Amino acid sequence: MLFSALILFFIIAGIGGFVMMQEAEGPYLDQEENQEEEERTYPEDEEVIEPEERDFVAMATGEDYTIEARRGEGMTHLARRALKMMEEDQEISGLTDEHRIYIEDYVQRRVGGHWLEEGEMITISGELLEEAVSKSLELEEKELENLKQYSVLVFS
Repeated sequence: MLFSALILFFIIAGIGGFVMMQEAEGPYLDQEENQEEEERTYPEDEEVIEPEERDFVAMATGEDYTIEARRGEGMTHLARRALKMMEEDQEISGLTDEHRIYIEDYVQRRVGGHWLEEGEMITISGELLEEAVSKSLELEEKELENLKQYSVLVFS
């Protein structure tokens, strides 16, 4: 009985200590960020550009494509945008959505899949894109059919 009472005492003391620590640390992080957002002021003559409205850099330099990462984008997104730029620069015939899925994945695997920060600039070589296009055009019908399950999710 005494043992049970001691265990109950330690549990209650532990919960009380945890609550006191939480109160001492101040508001939760998201509450703190909201307070900062509400307090932020801008000069009247300065236009505030929301992230969704901001133009992001994407440029072709020679045969290479340099793309600026947007919030939440990974290497596959950048590979997709580089391929789109390449298709605008060159006429590539015979590419289906399934080929594009393969190309994005091929480029992403060769460049690497590290976490991207918003605004990070990544350069994808035109040579790598051409290699990916060439490999994609060698795919058999069965392989393309398998990629269809992914292409409907991305390009629909």
